[in-house]
Amino acid sequence: MPVATRRCFSYARVSSGHQAQLGEGLQRQLAQAEAWAAAHDLVLDDTLDLIDPGRSASKGHHIREGAALHRFLAAAKAGTLGSSPVLLIEDFTRLSRLEPLDALDQIVSPLVRSGVEIVTLEDGASYTLDRLNRDPACLLILVVKAQSAAEYARRLSSYITQRRAANRADILDGKPVCTGWAPSWIEWNAEGQRWQFTPYASTVRRLVELSWEHGTTVVCRTLNAEGHRSPDGLPWSQMPIRAILRNPALHGARRTAAPGHAAAVKAWRAECSRLIKQHGSDVTLPPKPKRTYALCPDTFPAILTADEHEALLAVIKARAVSPQEKGRRDRTHYIGQQLTTCLCGAPVGARSVKPRKHSGLPGDQRYIYLVCRGRERKQTDCQAPPIRVEPIHAALLTRLQGDALAQLQESGGDGPLAALLVRQGHLIHELTQAESRHNNAAAALRDRAMAGAAVIEVYEQAVTEAAAVVAATREALAGVAAEIRAIQNQPSAGAAAEQVQALLQTFARGEDTPDQRRAINSLLRRLQVRIYLDTEAQRLGLAVGDAEPRWQPLAPGLAQKALEQGRVGTGYLTATITPEDLQRAAEQAEGSGLESVQVPAEFFGQLDQDIPAEGNKGEADFELQQG
Repeated sequence: MPVATRRCFSYARVSSGHQAQLGEGLQRQLAQAEAWAAAHDLVLDDTLDLIDPGRSASKGHHIREGAALHRFLAAAKAGTLGSSPVLLIEDFTRLSRLEPLDALDQIVSPLVRSGVEIVTLEDGASYTLDRLNRDPACLLILVVKAQSAAEYARRLSSYITQRRAANRADILDGKPVCTGWAPSWIEWNAEGQRWQFTPYASTVRRLVELSWEHGTTVVCRTLNAEGHRSPDGLPWSQMPIRAILRNPALHGARRTAAPGHAAAVKAWRAECSRLIKQHGSDVTLPPKPKRTYALCPDTFPAILTADEHEALLAVIKARAVSPQEKGRRDRTHYIGQQLTTCLCGAPVGARSVKPRKHSGLPGDQRYIYLVCRGRERKQTDCQAPPIRVEPIHAALLTRLQGDALAQLQESGGDGPLAALLVRQGHLIHELTQAESRHNNAAAALRDRAMAGAAVIEVYEQAVTEAAAVVAATREALAGVAAEIRAIQNQPSAGAAAEQVQALLQTFARGEDTPDQRRAINSLLRRLQVRIYLDTEAQRLGLAVGDAEPRWQPLAPGLAQKALEQGRVGTGYLTATITPEDLQRAAEQAEGSGLESVQVPAEFFGQLDQDIPAEGNKGEADFELQQG
């Protein structure tokens, strides 16, 4: 009867991902195991893939679920390893660096009680259940090895903690420690002894530029379409974009982890274990401690100022949590988005509609209608019909006061003044850095001169170059300041009026852009304007805050004419007239200073020729020029 061959397994482990990438430690351990197996006429069994790369044995990561040693322990307890299996390890530190009693209780005892023979290849020692029970020297040696492994882990941890504390202190002092940890768009210039941008900084600048207006989905698509790649050389995804936008290196600060996080996590795990043992798995556990960081400002060259970075993060947060900011920002069709309510109380939204097949219009042209969401979703019994967005835009824009629309020019982020202010902030930051480099170069030159150095030309050249950069930056800053003063000192009332008129005429021609519609929508929010729409009666109500709405007829013909002429502050009134009242209405219009009257066409002959007639309804819409 053939004798069953003992199964022989090799367990290899390294503590860090860096060691796993190098691969030397894992290859050495596997080579030693193969040599031992060949010498004992055994073949290594690799079916369980017992390799734990980057798992700490001092923290117990290698025996958690998902680790290779955890799988081997489970198989040993289940009795699926065959008769008298052998586990080969390079030395005891590969198996455990836990405290001695924990190592014996959680790893060694379960293995040997399951019939596993543990062999340490450094000395060829073998440990089985029978040998440990009968040979006190064997048990004593194993305990000493467990104690030595735990002591080595404690010494290594103490050294790493001290080294990290020293690095942290140097980083906070502004010293170039661990230069390989810099973000992808910054590198250390060893010759110039300074941080500098890499060519990849242009990609990060483009990413930041897009993030002011768009979410991560649009930013990903745009960067990939333009040929930019992520820091790993792969197409962009949302996670690296979010990581870059949160990185304080954007405004020149270097981040270093605050001490104590590992101890806090260890205490948290102990508390969670205590609560689960005491109250069961349904108990509410405390949140895991978050890592905290300390910042060293003005370390790296900055893409944004600290205030600009804070403002950008606020904009991103608003897009994430505010329902008004969600959705495709390049498809803002209606200036009253999220501000308009139907007469039934349901919100009003925009709906894009394609033209009919036989309409003769281009297939890519679309019409925008405003619809009652309550009717559309069958949440109310509202019967309000949809209405085209153009007459609503005309009525809204011409009813607003001119000084309100002028705020668009004063606060618009895309205006020349805003761009100059941003440029001024960049130059101020660059000047601070240039002056700092100049002072450092001058100090180095002075120290070398006082020490009697024979060659100081290099230091003199560095001082000269730094001084030239300071002078150029100051000159550029003075030029920007002059441009800002010129804009701020010019007469703004007439210019603002012209810009408002041009904006309205852009809407009249149908050439308005999503950016313009978003800007007006933001203005209406700041003014706390609420819009009420009654499409059945063809009227529009405006209210500010909690005030009652002021209703006026839409008068699409008159509103469109006012829009084309760029008139603002316009009011619309409706009066029902009869043929007998036409003359009196015309006289009232002329006596009250009304500029135009909309009347049925069949009555036009009864009015003066300079009063235009539009429409064919039995009502007259009077346009009032307020003020």
